[in-house]
Amino acid sequence: MQTKKSILIVDDDKDYVECLTIMLEAAGFDVSSASNATDCMTAVKRNKPDLIVLDIMMEKLVSGLHVGYELRSDPAFKDSRGNGFRRCRGERHRVRCRR
Repeated sequence: MQTKKSILIVDDDKDYVECLTIMLEAAGFDVSSASNATDCMTAVKRNKPDLIVLDIMMEKLVSGLHVGYELRSDPAFKDSRGNGFRRCRGERHRVRCRR
């Protein structure tokens, strides 16, 4: 039996997280979420997701960009892949967060 790939969604927009979770679970992925940088780091260390979808402009003190930099600098997560997204005026801009 093949193991489902895991995806961590990190975003402070609950509606966006819910919508993306529904779509990804329907596609067969195991999805978890975090709404801030602290919860993200805890979830990453606990679950080691295959992919992280990261909002780079979260409203809390630590932005998604800082989370991406922290993950990239940690050797334990050197093989993790991440994509950062910034939504602005209805548009999405993608930023790659992998080495």
